[in-house]
Order: sequence, then C-alpha cells, then structure tokens
Amino acid sequence: MLNDPVEAQSPLKDEINPPRDVMQGTYTVVEQLGIGGFSRVYKAQGFGGEMVALKKSHVTKHVINPMLRHEGCALALLAGHPSVPSVYAWGRSQYYEYLVMDLLGNPLKRFPVRPTECFELSTVLLILVQMLDTIQHIHSRHLVHLDIKPENIMFGIGDQAERVSLIDYGFTRYYRDPRSLVHRLLEEDQDFVGTLQYASLNAHLGFTLSRRDDLISLAYTIVSLLKGPLPWEYCKSGTRKHHEDRVREKKQTWTGTRLCEGLPEEFVNFVDYVCGLEYEQQPDYDHWKQTFHMLLIRLGPPPDGCYNLTSSRSSHMDTQLAASQERDLSANQTEAEPPVAKGQYVLVQILPHLTIEGTPSGRGNDSVDRSRWHDPSLTTGRWVLPHRPALVLQVAKLRGKYMVSLLPLLHHPGELTMEQARHFICLGRESGAVHERTIIPSPAWMVDSVYHTQPDSFRVAIEPDGIPVQAHWTLDDTQLKQLDILFAAVSSAPQTTQEAQSVIANRQTMRKRGNIVLFAHISPLTPTYASGIRDTDAGNTSWAGWQGFIDDLLLISRRLADDNGMPWSAEEVVYDPDEDSSDDGWEPKSSWPVPQDVSAHELLGDEGEIIKSKVAIMTRPPLGSEDDLHNTDEEMVFRA
Repeated sequence: MLNDPVEAQSPLKDEINPPRDVMQGTYTVVEQLGIGGFSRVYKAQGFGGEMVALKKSHVTKHVINPMLRHEGCALALLAGHPSVPSVYAWGRSQYYEYLVMDLLGNPLKRFPVRPTECFELSTVLLILVQMLDTIQHIHSRHLVHLDIKPENIMFGIGDQAERVSLIDYGFTRYYRDPRSLVHRLLEEDQDFVGTLQYASLNAHLGFTLSRRDDLISLAYTIVSLLKGPLPWEYCKSGTRKHHEDRVREKKQTWTGTRLCEGLPEEFVNFVDYVCGLEYEQQPDYDHWKQTFHMLLIRLGPPPDGCYNLTSSRSSHMDTQLAASQERDLSANQTEAEPPVAKGQYVLVQILPHLTIEGTPSGRGNDSVDRSRWHDPSLTTGRWVLPHRPALVLQVAKLRGKYMVSLLPLLHHPGELTMEQARHFICLGRESGAVHERTIIPSPAWMVDSVYHTQPDSFRVAIEPDGIPVQAHWTLDDTQLKQLDILFAAVSSAPQTTQEAQSVIANRQTMRKRGNIVLFAHISPLTPTYASGIRDTDAGNTSWAGWQGFIDDLLLISRRLADDNGMPWSAEEVVYDPDEDSSDDGWEPKSSWPVPQDVSAHELLGDEGEIIKSKVAIMTRPPLGSEDDLHNTDEEMVFRA
C-alpha cells in the first residue's frame, strides 16, 4: 500500500495536450452519486474547496492492468476538448483504485422522467452536434470510445449547464496505430464490446470495431432520445447469449426508414449512412454537423435551454403499446384450466429450448414485443430429451404459468438389494403379492419392478395451453397420504451404501441448481408406454427415475453456463472476495463486483508511464493517522 504522498511529475511534452493544472492536497468524499458495472462514483471536495468526481473500483493483487488506470490514461490522451472530462489524479491501494475527474451534472438517461416523455427535437439536435464534434475529436486521437449511450452523456453544471460531456472510457482502445496510421486488422470472433441496446451489428457479429461503430451507437442513442425505447429493448430472454441473438436479429430488420419513422429525413439519412460505412472509411463528421446545425436553425433553438421535454411519444410506439395492453387484457379475461391434477401419473419431457431461451409470458417484459427468435439447434439431436414417468404431487399457478411438483418413477429389473428394499416404494399390481411398502394406484399397475425411490420432489413449469391431461393411473388423497407415511417410515432409516450416497448427491445437485426453472411438456402415461418397459429405455421414454432428471438438469445447466459466459471447467475457480485480509474501512469488498483486468492487446501503450507523466498520483493516508480519523461510511480522505 502507498503511504507517502507523491508529487505530480511534469507532463511529457508530446503531441498530446496536457490536462489542466493538477489540484494538490486532499480529496474528501461528500456523497455517493452512482453505481456502475465495475465502479462507484462519489462527489468529493478538493483541498481548495473545488468539487470533483471520484471514481472507485475494487482491485486485487492479481489485477495487472486495472480498468480505472486505463480510463485515466484515455482521458489524459484525449485532454483538450470541452466535452471530455479533465482527469486530475489516479491512485491504487492494495484493494482499490481511484480516479479523480471533473464533476458533471445528470446523465441524459435521467431525462425524461416518465416513459411517455421524450426530448424535444431542438434539444436533441443541440446534443447531437456536440457529440459529433466530441467523437470526431476522439477519433482524431486514433481512439474509439465503444460505449456511447444516454447513460454516458452528461449535462454540465453551473455556467456549463448547456454543454454535454461524454464519460466512461473503460472500453476505449486504438482503432489504428497512432504513428503509422495503419488500421487494426479486421478480425472475426471477437468478444462483444459495448452496451447491448446501443451496440452496432458489427459488435454482435464479433468483428473488430472502428470509427463507424461509435457513430452507429450515437445514432441509436439519438433515436431513443426522440422516440423512446428502441424496438429491440423488450427482447428479453432466458440467457445472455439468447438475449444477444434476439437483439441482433431484430436490429438486422430495422433500416433507417423504419427506425426514424416520423422524424425529419436528415435522421433517416444519418442512420443509413453510418450503418453503411466500411471498416476503415473515414466518416464525414463536418457534413453531418453542418446538416444538423442547419436543421436546428430552421427549427429554432429550445426556448428554455436543453431540458425541454415533449409529452408525446411517436405514433408507432403508441400503437405498439396499445396493442400490447389489449392483448394482456384479453389474456387475463380467460383463465386456463390447470394442465394436470394432483395424483396423476404422467410423462414429463423437459424442454431445453424454453428452459434456456425463456417464454413470451414467463421471462422478462415482453408486453410490447412478443416476437421470438429461437435457436433451432435446441430442438434437435441430443436436445430432444426423453419422456420420463412421474407422479404429480402438487399444481400451483405462478406468474402466468403452472408450477408442477413431481415424484419420478424408476424401473429396476431383478432383485432389490437390502438397502433398496428398505427405501424403495413399489408401485403394486393388484394380482401380485402386496409388500408392506407398496402403493396400488387406480386402476392397478400392470408391470413389476417400478418404484418411487425417494421422498424429495422437484418442480417444472408448464405453459397453460388449455388442454388438460387425461391420466390413466391416479392416486386419490388417501393413497397420497399413505405414500407420505411410507416415505416417512423409510426416510429415518440410515443410508450407508454407495448407491444411497449417490441419491444424497443427487438431492444436493438439485438444490444447487434449484434456481433454474425447468420448462416441460406433460402428456398421459398410458398402458402402451408402461407395457414397453425393458431393461433399457423404451423408445423415447426413460424409466431412469431421479437420475434421468438429474442428467437433463446438468445438460441444461452446462449450456446455460456457456451461454451466460461462465463455462464449466474441470476445476471450478471461485472468486473469493476475502482473499485479502482487510478493506479500506469504507465498504466491505464483498459488496463489489469481481475485479476486471484490461486485456493486454487493448492497452493504450505503457499506461503506467502515461499516468505518471500526466496525472497526479493519489495515495491513501496511513491507517491510524490523523487524517484516517475522518474515515467513515460516508466520508473518506485521500491525498494527491
């Protein structure tokens, strides 16, 4: 940990304009302003009483290239433009890093306040012209921002209230070599960069990003300010990958004409222009600044500054919202009959495509956009899972779907071991010998060697379709109570064999993966299926009991982990927030996200040297010092 104050070194004299004079002294945190994906922002007071923004992020000894140092480096390289915040200090302790920069006002995302409100056209034109000039400046320094969105465009304060600034340079990288001016090689299969709603199609398709992608994100941002939520904003889904796929598919269908319906033609042309740029093509910034400036002159500036809102949405959004509300009202007027009933023996087929991708009524807010895009690979091959027999124990309505508790059936040919005989409950035939641990359904069961093996049930979700299952075999309430009594008697008996330990492990697996909602299709268990029981699976019907459902669950869990960017490994690495023994007395480390490391190929040169030469180095006071007495949950003192 750095304990001694370090004086700021003189900036390097190169082609980059140095930032304004660095403020000396200490910074005292006043209040928290916001929380981002990897950091938190605080309002702080400098030694001379000046107010600044202090950004804080969690790091560990394993992080070589911390994100805030990368952002501070980008801000130093971009210094000199009024819409790029000035950076004053950066520092790193053993557990956190800090960045001090200009204090700004509210982000555009906070205005308008209500979802039916949008910015006035003249207001958006003021913002657009300033952002085009800012992006031109960033690109002139051979950099791309790669995360332009309303949340990252901030209003100014004081005499700069009508000036907007672009923030959050954590994704910033070179798009070409600053000396040779040679573009980075256009590659495929790159990681997604940016924010899903505003990223370009090139980001979705895994291409290397360049200047065109900043302008596409700006175009989407401007349209959202004028017309409200973008058409793909309500594409919710079960996993991150499927969500990205749905947004990508939707973006491919929306041209500038469709996206900018009801807006001046200049916006239509701008969207089509930026989406048609080639990878290395230099955008014509001056043309579009002039185009929108002339449109602003024709309309006239906003009379009361750049905060004016209009209470009207675009006509297509009103129509879409009204149609959604009509569908929801119609759906609520008819209550679907439960698809199954308690005590029925049924066949259950887990549906991976619904479990992984989600359903229109069951995942996310699909009230405006109910279109679905499905991955066809999830309905073929190994993803067509077998039907598995089970007993329905309970049916409950929850959030538009039915949750069904099930007790699996197992076919075990041959003699039972002593351990199995003590714990299995046989599904009995009326003509056979009735064991004390036997349950006889109505009508009587027709084959031997079928069992319930453990008392634990599990739940699946069923989409209401208005077609109730007509079961052949059932248990009435008296028989269900008898089943409970039999399981209560056997569950107290000790289980010591390897097979019993496997059952316990299965239960633990179900609990561990219990946050996954398994969607399923339920059909009747008929004599045709029961008579086809063999030592192996009968057709596409499996009598593997609990283990069969465990196999289905693990298959889906692995795919969900892959689609969410967290693939399973042979040796699972778990991040331990307490790997370091203490924190800075401000917030516990466990409340912070996992620290992120900037990839080496995305660095802006020797970032450590750039920071040292252009930005003051900030350090924490020694623990136990007089300054440290000021450390509370709301206030913290730092030195620069």
